[in-house]
Amino acid sequence: GSYTANVGIESVGSTGAPLSAAVAMTVNRPSNCNGLLNAADALALLQQVSGIGGCVADVPDMNCDGAVDSADAELVLQYLAGVGAGPPQC
Repeated sequence: GSYTANVGIESVGSTGAPLSAAVAMTVNRPSNCNGLLNAADALALLQQVSGIGGCVADVPDMNCDGAVDSADAELVLQYLAGVGAGPPQC
């Protein structure tokens, strides 16, 4: 099926006014696994966490806590919006 998500992300660690970005995406299948880290991977991760399923092989453990979960999806979106660090070397 088709899955649509509207996600707002905000950088609270910036100086001055917070940076924020809204991300809207539609994925026509519950998996991505295209070898690239993009917004579809964040959506696939949220689908997997919620029990819908999804291929999350492209999503790194962005916060190095030993689990790939919704916190990592948020960090992926922050990175893609230019308000967060890239994939770490855990």
